[in-house]
Amino acid sequence: MFPLIGGIRVDQIEQQHVLNCVEPIWTTKNETAQRVMQRIGKVLDVACARQYRSGENPVDVIKRANILQRGAGGSRGNHSALPWAELPAFWDQLREQDGTAALALQFTILTTARTSETLGAVWSEIDLEARTWTVPASRMKAKKPHTAPLCEAVIDLLNRMHNTRRGDLLFEGQKAGRPMSNMTMAALLRRMGRSDITVHGFRSSFRDWCGDHGVDRTLAELSLAHTVGNAVEQAYARSEMLERRREVMEDWGQFVTGADHGRTGHRAALA
Repeated sequence: MFPLIGGIRVDQIEQQHVLNCVEPIWTTKNETAQRVMQRIGKVLDVACARQYRSGENPVDVIKRANILQRGAGGSRGNHSALPWAELPAFWDQLREQDGTAALALQFTILTTARTSETLGAVWSEIDLEARTWTVPASRMKAKKPHTAPLCEAVIDLLNRMHNTRRGDLLFEGQKAGRPMSNMTMAALLRRMGRSDITVHGFRSSFRDWCGDHGVDRTLAELSLAHTVGNAVEQAYARSEMLERRREVMEDWGQFVTGADHGRTGHRAALA
């Protein structure tokens, strides 16, 4: 991004400058493009806090307008997201992979988490009895704590992992007490011959699965930890929709792992 905006004063950067950085790679390198946009947004947030610029962050304007959801070429990120119908077959291949990265990717797919949320996950955030994972606000994109219901497949995965745990991190890297690199799961996809998809793309696969099977939009968005509605609606959603989200995630887990035997999420859609 530096050749494009490195010489521009922070108070002069607008939406089109940001788009110039990310649109050319939005479909071909979606995960990289999203990280670039996120980091531009953080720099501009600091600039605003330091009173180097005023007004709304152009990254927030772009996200709210949702103009990049279909990618620069008009297709909804198809180059980076696995079509949901192919997930059970992909899951079978993933289960054959060894190592922490494979476990982390399984966890990420089943919980629809962001990469950073998975890599920072610690056992103290997991409540196996309540079947929940509570991510603190400091690690959430919206800077609000998020409680994710855990489906049966995740519980089985965590129970297996718990027997061999070495510390508090769920997915420890090569150095003791340190998480894996944020590129470890992407490297696993390349080893599997799937450089055409990204880790973040599995969230899109989940959202498309929800849309194609009639899952309530609010439940789908909350399951992805997206902000929905005003402050009152958000408080209601957090307190009242956990069990309804649990049904969605259970249906998703059973579909991904091939345990649904033809079920397609209708129980969640009718809730």
